[in-house]
Amino acid sequence: QTSSFVADFLRGMLFRGYSKDTVLHVLNGLVRAGGAECSATVDLFELDLLYGKSTFIKSGAAPSYIKHGNKTLCLDAHTVPMGILNINDAQKIKFSAQENDVIIMTSDGVAECQADSTQLLEYLDTHTASAPKEMATDITELSRANGRTDDVSVIVIKIFSENY
Repeated sequence: QTSSFVADFLRGMLFRGYSKDTVLHVLNGLVRAGGAECSATVDLFELDLLYGKSTFIKSGAAPSYIKHGNKTLCLDAHTVPMGILNINDAQKIKFSAQENDVIIMTSDGVAECQADSTQLLEYLDTHTASAPKEMATDITELSRANGRTDDVSVIVIKIFSENY
């Protein structure tokens, strides 16, 4: 229930043109008002389609990955979920996306322990950037093979330009 509210709130407010900082501040206040045991993770990815400038905004979210050529970068923000602190603890991670980069965003159920993270990184390092849907399916199946039965969500985005 909370995750649906958070997703709908973020989508609606950002679509209406409110700044990300304002939306996150208000969201943090709303989640805090929900009670002592109420919190929500936030994992946003923003891509400037013209210049390739990208930003992750993470608050208590699982690591994300950028596959750039033969290298895989792990982006992990050490923040707490929304609603835990009086202030917005979200961290912004900026980078320049390039042609053929692959962005992988996962829920925390994909890599619940160090062994899962190591296995996921090995998969990302050894597999070429195939179709995003295939990569998402592979990562989901890898998680399921490790005994994950819920909270397994994967988003894979491949950066390309029709001009090339």
